[in-house]
Amino acid sequence: AQYKRQRDYEAADEIRDQLLTEYSVGVDDRERSWRTGCSPGGSGMNGGYARGGRGGGRDGGRGGRGGRGRRGAPIDFGPLGHDYNPSPDAGENSSKLQDDEINALLAERLQAKLSRDFNTADGIQSDLIENGVYVHDGYKQWRADGVPFETISDRDGGRDGGRRMRGQRTPYVKSSHSLPYDGEEQEVMSALEERERCRAQRDFAKADQVRDHLIGELNIFVDDKLREWSVGGDFGDDINPQRAMSRNMGSRSYVKAPTSEGLDDPEEEVFIQQKIDERQQAKYDRDYELADSIRDELLDGYDVVIHDKIRQWSVGGNFGEDSIAVPGVYKRRGGGDLSDEQVSEIDALIKDRHQAKQDRHYDVADEIRSNLLEQYGVSIDDFCNEWRVACDDYVQMESSSPNARVLSEEEAAMVQEQLMKRSAFKKNRDYEAADQIRDELWEQYEVKVDDRTKEWRGGDVGGGV
Repeated sequence: AQYKRQRDYEAADEIRDQLLTEYSVGVDDRERSWRTGCSPGGSGMNGGYARGGRGGGRDGGRGGRGGRGRRGAPIDFGPLGHDYNPSPDAGENSSKLQDDEINALLAERLQAKLSRDFNTADGIQSDLIENGVYVHDGYKQWRADGVPFETISDRDGGRDGGRRMRGQRTPYVKSSHSLPYDGEEQEVMSALEERERCRAQRDFAKADQVRDHLIGELNIFVDDKLREWSVGGDFGDDINPQRAMSRNMGSRSYVKAPTSEGLDDPEEEVFIQQKIDERQQAKYDRDYELADSIRDELLDGYDVVIHDKIRQWSVGGNFGEDSIAVPGVYKRRGGGDLSDEQVSEIDALIKDRHQAKQDRHYDVADEIRSNLLEQYGVSIDDFCNEWRVACDDYVQMESSSPNARVLSEEEAAMVQEQLMKRSAFKKNRDYEAADQIRDELWEQYEVKVDDRTKEWRGGDVGGGV
């Protein structure tokens, strides 16, 4: 880390490679974590980036791009497969891709550029942009909050004069596109400071009252990402369309997720939709207590989870493999011998822990986490909103691809047996044998193995590992 701060990346990479080759330790710069049990061949890596990007076969390249492969030997950039960092100014990931998918595409694009395969690199960049992810090669940064770097970075001759996203604690400033303000600007700054204090204390109702006062009484609009305020709401031609799109997205109705579990009575679905519409209206009216009570009523009575980010609801909380995680809703991963009753108890404790964190009772949250580990052997991944039993059992998952190979019971049992052998090899640090089993499972059964989640599933026939 010291070498990276000094921009001595060559020394930093040398240490990273030494940790991997001599101690089987993989370093994940994105999650700021390290793990044992990794190998240069890819075992134990988060997402398997050491063997190429998403969809790439054992020889590299993207499986579904009509043969546009890499030329030349790939360079190892560590567990992530690239040296790009999330932009420190970026907001939450609002793109169509999960972070691991973004990292895989960034790794593949980088290797394509190093091999001078610019057609492939440009194609990947187009895919990223279409999904709401932007890359800045000069800064070595990426962002997935829907804001292009072009609108916030220094630009030659731009009408903004080089506007940039400002840090969260940076004072608000008057937009250069604002209409003149007749009053004392210090009054506006005092109101914005009061709003910031309310937000810091999680008094969002009062913070919204300050914002509504600015809009209703003074015609002043606030952009929290830019940290700017504007009389009349003009923030420039590059920002205004994004704000309009955000308002349009916020006015959409919630719909039932395609992956939701079914309901026995059609009238129940009508009732649920009516309650969700009532909740949406309550949020518009700033009646957050009513909105929360409706949410809790639907969860307790019908097992309905509401995903505000994608504006969907689901019985059972399933929004698909590629959906953004719902805050406070954790998904079970991997195997482990638990009864349905135990799983329900674990889910309830995790929900209590999330509420404790929301209430800033971190000691209570930590105690619940310790109890889960001691009583059930459950570890929690807050970054991915997942929990798993700490064991070597792998579990078969249904593939989302219609082209996935369907295994017979005998073949599935054979896969499980081989995965148990592979776990034993990894415990004994025989990573070459472990990698060989993984590759054989793909060659024989088109099986993809995810070491992070302890899951396996059938892959696309003719696709890559």
